[in-house]
Amino acid sequence: MIGQLLYLLSLIIPFAAGCFLAGRVRFLSERFGERATAAAFYALILTLGFRIGRNGELLRDLQSIGLIALAFGLSNIAGTLAVLYPVYALIRALLKRAGRHPAAGDGRPHTAGVDRGGLLRKVATVLKDPLILAVLVAAGILAGVFIRAFPEADGEPVVSWLLYALLLFIGVSFAHKHIPLAQVLRRPDLLVLPGGTLVGSLLGGLALSFLLPVSAGKALAVSSGVGWYSLSAIILTDLDGPYLGTIALLSNLMREMTALLFIPTVARGPLPTVAIGMGGATSMDVTLPVIDRSLGPRAVPLALISGALLSLAVPVLVPLFYHLG
Repeated sequence: MIGQLLYLLSLIIPFAAGCFLAGRVRFLSERFGERATAAAFYALILTLGFRIGRNGELLRDLQSIGLIALAFGLSNIAGTLAVLYPVYALIRALLKRAGRHPAAGDGRPHTAGVDRGGLLRKVATVLKDPLILAVLVAAGILAGVFIRAFPEADGEPVVSWLLYALLLFIGVSFAHKHIPLAQVLRRPDLLVLPGGTLVGSLLGGLALSFLLPVSAGKALAVSSGVGWYSLSAIILTDLDGPYLGTIALLSNLMREMTALLFIPTVARGPLPTVAIGMGGATSMDVTLPVIDRSLGPRAVPLALISGALLSLAVPVLVPLFYHLG
């Protein structure tokens, strides 16, 4: 138990330090934080690929890992929708009975015209990050397989230090976003979306633990990444090794991709706010533009707060569930 608390503190301290230093150290600007975060993340992904290349057994299992990751990504979204749809249907029914209008972001979806000429640009934007990650992982794997100068090196110590650097820079970027988290305490209704998203994701992962060769604790740990593939993958790589880290990386990446593709469709339904939950933690950044376009600007504050709360929960819940076994 003490070891788990110490590990949790080791994740919280650099993040908190980044938040604290962001407004006090001149060069720690938002732009620097974003660039440094990207650099640390790319270095971590290369290292993850290197560790896969060093592990011949894991390399042979990549196909099955991909299928397991796909199952997690889809089940996490399915669980989220299964929880949020009845919850928001109940909220809407109660509001109508009380003669009140739906909450912000739960109105009619934003119906901007379709720019057919920009379709290729949109596809390229959606595929850009996954392609970069695929190239980095492949480069790392090749390096692990063919570099023989240090046969005993597997990159494990590097993962821990890069993880701390990543959390520090994430804290810097997070502080510069000025997300009004205090507002959540005054508006408890805004907890419904992130709470339902998290519960649904965990239920989806837990259901898979009965069907796949993954324990309940590890399934919950993977699912508690709620779309934040970079941090959850690195934490699990640090805790367990590249096998579980790769599952977390690919499953949360697939969740993000699925959300980007299907948020506009779900937003056209009777309960458009549910679409925000598909993106999980990414609703505050990667999926925010498509949320804005699909649901309108009134949904943006809700998406930002939901994504922020889920992001804060990731470094706490991932190691917590992992240690449950």
